[in-house]
Amino acid sequence: MLTMETRNFLQEEWNAIVLQFEDLNFMQLWEYGEAKRITQGWQVFRHLFRAQGKIVGAAQALVKTLPFTRRGLVWINRAPLAKLYSAPYSDLLQEMSRTLKRYWVDERRMYLRIVPTLSDSVSSLQLMEECGLQSIPNSQWISVRVDLTKDVDDLREQLSQNWRRGLKKAEEAGLSYEVGSSENFVQRLNEEYQVFLQRKRFKTNFTPHFIHTLQKLLPVELKMYIIRGYKEKQSQGSILFGCYGHTAEFLAETLNENGRRSNAGRLLFWNALLGLKQRGFLLLDLGGVHPKETPEGILRFKSGFRGTPYQLVGTFEAAHGTLAHLTKMIVAHLA
Repeated sequence: MLTMETRNFLQEEWNAIVLQFEDLNFMQLWEYGEAKRITQGWQVFRHLFRAQGKIVGAAQALVKTLPFTRRGLVWINRAPLAKLYSAPYSDLLQEMSRTLKRYWVDERRMYLRIVPTLSDSVSSLQLMEECGLQSIPNSQWISVRVDLTKDVDDLREQLSQNWRRGLKKAEEAGLSYEVGSSENFVQRLNEEYQVFLQRKRFKTNFTPHFIHTLQKLLPVELKMYIIRGYKEKQSQGSILFGCYGHTAEFLAETLNENGRRSNAGRLLFWNALLGLKQRGFLLLDLGGVHPKETPEGILRFKSGFRGTPYQLVGTFEAAHGTLAHLTKMIVAHLA
């Protein structure tokens, strides 16, 4: 029998649990939820699942309620985590998803959005819909992973010809780089990132304030990895990676016009890959490679790694009652 425990978990306690799961994502770390609470006003709820007394799953939920009500949006992204024991993964995930839907929608009349870690397939879609959840069309997350267990020579040979050519030019152009995770590194990155966002007119919840708060909360072993490039002591920009379990994931970049002209992006990404491999990470997730939604230049850049693409089944939703449906219309964009 599956049981669900919902309570306030301590930082070390929660991370010790979720770091055991193969399907862990950055957004399920304790610090990510806490940073969302501090900087963006989300409430954080953490669920632990047990079967026969053993931990079999976990999910971190972010909640925002409508003013003067207890109704609102529940956002569970890349969870419930379930890849831990030999029990059938899909059956377990379905049972946990059904439990979450009952807890949040049936009992508390909330509007629930959930992105499971299931690969995109007809059977995955059916599995989630059997829980009483409805698929949101065209919401599949698509990305690419690079296998860092390969030899360095093989990884370089795997790059597209155009990517290797640009990397070689950058290496011959006298570019240098440094890596770090200190507060000084974060401050410099955020200064560049603010300029980058203003120049590109990007709107994002992944703000400089959020990055600063998140990095302060993360323990040393989970600190975000920053690599910054220079040419003749002039900054070319930085790239930021999240680190969790055996995976590193691209999160943001601040390349300026000088950096783009000098191919600094290739030099920084390649040397970050090597540094992360040396630190023992097994996979590098390129952080979104959607053939229709990713800007063409970024898509071409990331595709040059020629990694292994993957696609998740998408976002699902459920609402019960008039106020929950009203919540759906008002606050769904907050996710």
